[in-house]
Amino acid sequence: MSEEEIYKIVQNHYDEDQFFDKPEIQIKLIKDLDSEYKAVIVNVENEKYAYGFVNKSLKKYNPFQEFDKKKDRITHASSWGIQLIKTINGQTNKEKQVYSTFLGIIPYEGYSKVEMSWNCKQAETIELVDRKYFMFTYPKGNMRRCNTIYLINDKGEKSKVEYKNGKFALN
Repeated sequence: MSEEEIYKIVQNHYDEDQFFDKPEIQIKLIKDLDSEYKAVIVNVENEKYAYGFVNKSLKKYNPFQEFDKKKDRITHASSWGIQLIKTINGQTNKEKQVYSTFLGIIPYEGYSKVEMSWNCKQAETIELVDRKYFMFTYPKGNMRRCNTIYLINDKGEKSKVEYKNGKFALN
């Protein structure tokens, strides 16, 4: 499935959503989730963002959460119990796949990667998309992110970011 096809599916969803008045979306991140789904972060309008999942066989976008971008701190969202319906040969079945996610938008300059740990045990590092956007996914429920993440610059130097009082703060 091409980026253009994903864009059309997501744009069609928001064109039909009565809450938004003529949104012109921008897809900021596309991530392969499994053989049937792509996870996306979408800029819906102004500072309003959403993340959801595009089913390749059904050609349908399922938004999961909307959120507002924060200008002075890391914008983030997470869930440890996303259930997606499995499809086989384009047909839905009763089985569900459970995922955990952690995603966000980095407002700081000079970083190219982010590192976090699932359940404070399994560390994972990924590249930032456009040096701003990230999404971690895990094919299992009840996997939570640690309250400490690290932003990594091009030289490999880590900056500690801690979750306190409902937000991630750069130390």
